Amino acid sequence: RDSICSFKEAICLFNEEIVCQTRISALENDINEYLSQIASLNNQIASLNESNEALEEQISTLNQQIALNQQTISSLNQQIASLNEQIESLNSIIDELQSELDSYNVDYTITFDFRNGNPIITETHKAGEYLTEPESSSKEGYQFIGWFDDTLLIDFTMYKVTKETTIYAKWKYICDDDTVVFGNYPQTEITSESLSLWTQLNLLIEHVPTQDDSYGWTPHTSWNETTGNFMWDSSKEVAQKPYRWFKDVEYGGDRFRALYFTHYEGQYSGYTKHTLLNYVAGNCSPYSSLNGYSINTVYWFKFEPIVWKNIEYGGNRVFVSTKILDCGSLNYSSSVVDNNDLPIIPSIYSNSKLDNFLNGSFFDNAFSEEEKSNVKTSIIKNGISTTSVAKNPYAYGDTNSHVYSLSYSEYKSEQLEGATFEGTAYARCIGLRDDMFWLRSAYSLSEISTVKDSGTVTKSLADQPEVGNLPVIQLGD
Repeated sequence: RDSICSFKEAICLFNEEIVCQTRISALENDINEYLSQIASLNNQIASLNESNEALEEQISTLNQQIALNQQTISSLNQQIASLNEQIESLNSIIDELQSELDSYNVDYTITFDFRNGNPIITETHKAGEYLTEPESSSKEGYQFIGWFDDTLLIDFTMYKVTKETTIYAKWKYICDDDTVVFGNYPQTEITSESLSLWTQLNLLIEHVPTQDDSYGWTPHTSWNETTGNFMWDSSKEVAQKPYRWFKDVEYGGDRFRALYFTHYEGQYSGYTKHTLLNYVAGNCSPYSSLNGYSINTVYWFKFEPIVWKNIEYGGNRVFVSTKILDCGSLNYSSSVVDNNDLPIIPSIYSNSKLDNFLNGSFFDNAFSEEEKSNVKTSIIKNGISTTSVAKNPYAYGDTNSHVYSLSYSEYKSEQLEGATFEGTAYARCIGLRDDMFWLRSAYSLSEISTVKDSGTVTKSLADQPEVGNLPVIQLGD
């Protein structure tokens, strides 16, 4: 029994071993299968690695191609931008050419202004055409310099029409040993004897001025821009209203001045002695009336060339008007006047309304801009040596002036002593008395040296409006 039992146990053990071996065999088979799968997977991984390397090479190649393509695209964009700029430039050139082409079909008016009294010439030209220089002309006392477009001298062999243009003749004054013609100022009266011209000028006046409405006329302020020949209240010493006006017009290529007044200017025109008040009181003589001119009447005067006498004085060439061109008081008053606590001494030329007039209204009206550039600014001496008084406390105040009056010493020079000068019709209408004119030299506190129509030097109160103005200038080279 024990043997049988042992045998059974052995069989059992054997069977268990067989089962174990079977299971081991199955497990080995599984392991082999797994190993096979692992090998297969390793093969696949190896294959994938190879593929990945190939892909990485492809990606690297593609990246290189992309980089190259990006450079190419950038280069192409630059080329496109450059081409666009060229296209833009070409379009601009095309527009300019088209505009220029269109402009050749435009008519332009070219105006030739001789500036010598000759009629202005107008011509019509196509754009791009050359101009023909007008026939030569002349101007008394002047030399022709050339034709100018603004400030540029025109060369007619090169000048093409491109726009509406006014071309001006430029002249330079000729100075001979005796006289020079320079500037223009109203002088000769236009009367009804020249009926056609007188009628045409009067047709240009729609209204005469009044003290309430000037109708575009300019107050003639007797050598002062704002307060000169106004009607004064003698008690308050304040300006009231103007009573004399002028109006400048162009007609037929010439320039004319209309003068109109509603009251006469009397013997005195200062703060306390005034025209109208003294005239009404019988204290003055209205020289405009004595010279044949009436109130409430329009008088016409033509702007004409000013002729200047050439003299040498003190090493300078000085030009003295050959006519008395205007008249009016040298100052507002013959008494000392306070101006903001600063006394104005009536006989001092340097602060006179005459000096203000000569270098203001007269200078602006008598000379063109071109002529003004030829008038020198001169230091005008007003010391004792220029006067007739040995001890003269009022001989001071030098001025820097374009235009001035003769001094006593200048008038007494060899070339001028005893000389007389005729007043223009314009000066007589304003109220000139007997062709007398101012010198700039103080005689006393209230008196100034003047020259009578006989050539005798006398003296006049500073506020006498009937004394004439004989302007003096110096000219550049």
